[in-house]
Amino acid sequence: MKEFQKQNCSITLQEGLDIYYQTFDVNKPSIKDDEHSGNLFFYHDCTHVIFGLNTNLDQEVLLDAWVLFGSDFKLKDIKAYMKTPQIKSLYDDLMTEYGIFFFFKIYMKNFKNILKIIFRCIKMKKKWPLHCPKYFLVKPINELRDEFGINIIEINKL
Repeated sequence: MKEFQKQNCSITLQEGLDIYYQTFDVNKPSIKDDEHSGNLFFYHDCTHVIFGLNTNLDQEVLLDAWVLFGSDFKLKDIKAYMKTPQIKSLYDDLMTEYGIFFFFKIYMKNFKNILKIIFRCIKMKKKWPLHCPKYFLVKPINELRDEFGINIIEINKL
């Protein structure tokens, strides 16, 4: 378990992002912001850290629930995200390799944890800003989680 995946970690959001980025496989291309995406992927990466999740498919599914119910997410955000060439390509590749039923199966597999997340989102003090302000980067993660009322599902409990 990485430090940012502990509820009460005292590292800053930037330090959590640095650790998160170190988990990326150097032999696989990673998705980065460019002229098409603006800061969308940076914001997405911040949600991984604040909600304590890595990038495996199960945890990406859980992150979807956190973002949909625990952030100030708007439909235009998902439209912008899905229109980026990197995401279009990624979803095309996943659909070609696994098919639509794979996605249904992975959401069903994680249904109990998705429900837990929804209930935790209801209890949050306020929604996480999907467009994470830069000044949050110097704040300790545990203070941000306390401010927003974020109670993560720790990885060793999944």
